[in-house]
Amino acid sequence: MNQPFQITKFNFGTLQFYENYVISTQNEGVHIGINEHNKIMSTIIDYFGDKKFIYIANRKHSYSIDVMVYYEVIKVKNLLAIAVVNYLKTNVSTYTMESHFLKKKSKEFDELETAIKWASTLLEN
Repeated sequence: MNQPFQITKFNFGTLQFYENYVISTQNEGVHIGINEHNKIMSTIIDYFGDKKFIYIANRKHSYSIDVMVYYEVIKVKNLLAIAVVNYLKTNVSTYTMESHFLKKKSKEFDELETAIKWASTLLEN
């Protein structure tokens, strides 16, 4: 995997920025509410501007997300798709529920490299 162009750390997680995608890794046990989501999205929009991008949720750890966050995510016009990388079996059922709210192209993976390849394919089209 290439080196990120930029890394932004928060007290709840980390964003790694690449040319056309961002990898988000949240810390164990945190709760992502509207305030955290706004910090994440503000940082992402500052980086990408109006350029289309793909968000990759790298779920190495267990954490919770306020369902209202999904309603905010769909408002991001230049967000092309969402990849969710689940390492934990318990997160698989979570993705199934989340996919009903996302209203954006999304796909679940069990390896980060596969998610990155999928993102690259989408961006080529």
